[in-house]
Amino acid sequence: MSRRDYAETIVREVCETLGIAGLGLDDNGLLSLTFGDVLVTVGYSESPIEQVSVYVDLGAIPDDRKGIADLLLEVNLQSWLQQCMTIGLDPGGARVVGWNLVPLVELKAPALEAVLRTMLQAAPGIRSMLETPGPSSGAADSPKGSVHRGTAVKA
Repeated sequence: MSRRDYAETIVREVCETLGIAGLGLDDNGLLSLTFGDVLVTVGYSESPIEQVSVYVDLGAIPDDRKGIADLLLEVNLQSWLQQCMTIGLDPGGARVVGWNLVPLVELKAPALEAVLRTMLQAAPGIRSMLETPGPSSGAADSPKGSVHRGTAVKA
């Protein structure tokens, strides 16, 4: 069995466990699914290491949202500390995505399923943070205050 076939087998096992049997990677090594309104893409790649990656679409960056970079850095740190996912932007820079990976040498169905479930559990909270209106900018907009985690704090 080739390594790609092994990855395919594990992805199919996870799909069966989740009640969506019969699905697997396409010719490009990708599988996209929706869970509720959350788009998830699972992909096999050989470079830079052989791995199966899981990408979760966390939503669009609000057009009118200032301070989004600070928020994304905070969300990324919290997600990383919880070993959930890394947060970033899609190639166009318009959508927030989360991703995690399982190196092929560690790939087992329970590990991939755990990564997927953890990311899906975290997605609604992260989406909510992105959608919740916050201060329009930093401390200059808050009298005698500073901004910490999107909340004005009196100095």
